[in-house]
Amino acid sequence: MYQFEIFYNEHIRQDCVKVTAYWGNEEKVCIPEMIGEWKVTCIGKGAFRQNRIMSKVVIPPFVTAIDEEAFQECQNLKQVEMPGSVIFIGDRAFSDCPNLSKIRIPQSVTIIGKDVFNKCAKLRLLVYEYSEAENYAIQYNIDWGRPESTRLD
Repeated sequence: MYQFEIFYNEHIRQDCVKVTAYWGNEEKVCIPEMIGEWKVTCIGKGAFRQNRIMSKVVIPPFVTAIDEEAFQECQNLKQVEMPGSVIFIGDRAFSDCPNLSKIRIPQSVTIIGKDVFNKCAKLRLLVYEYSEAENYAIQYNIDWGRPESTRLD
């Protein structure tokens, strides 16, 4: 169901897993925390691109990077649960997801690429005050608000 590669993660100084492809057919996808004995710390470039079934994705707590185009053109994706471990969101990571309605961007995110939420007309970002995500939402005129809790319903 997942294709992956093992790499050395400089941030946590150990071998980890990057998910590089997914070919399952679940509507709710919970990316595993571990594959074998290795932590999943990265969602690779285009790993979930053009998935037409997934409506919700839960990203595990060790992930620090969501690479470019990771979830691009996921037509039915409505909701993403992103952990406080994420630091980097790459270019076009969620672009062309027309049904994406809300994402809570954790304060840990310090790098947000270009056109990350391009063509996500229904999107409302939930951002923290003075965060990189708040600056990004204002700069790119994306609807935003403050999270009321740590969970999305």
